[in-house]
Amino acid sequence: MTKAFDKLRRFLDQERRMLLNGKFEQIEACEERRSELLKSWADGRPDETQVIGIQHKLERNKKLLEASERGIRSAIRSVREIRTLSENFARYSPSKGRILTPVGNHNRLNRNS
Repeated sequence: MTKAFDKLRRFLDQERRMLLNGKFEQIEACEERRSELLKSWADGRPDETQVIGIQHKLERNKKLLEASERGIRSAIRSVREIRTLSENFARYSPSKGRILTPVGNHNRLNRNS
């Protein structure tokens, strides 16, 4: 194994830990470093075993990132739905379906509190 391979392998494992721990703000900063390490490793003419191992780690991290993105988007949709429901009274009509009626201005302080 080469130093470049070891550095890249360790980096991809670290990136995986960041994804699993929700350190998404650090992922973007890693892109440049990942590119540098990949180039350095590829310049060393890696063998087939190394290529397969790195491809596996890259694919694993890609799937984790995609799953994280789906989870974040789902959470955003849920928060929007909660916000909409908290600002409106929902009722259902057989002919019109769900009807939202505003329940007041939530931006003002309640003086009775």
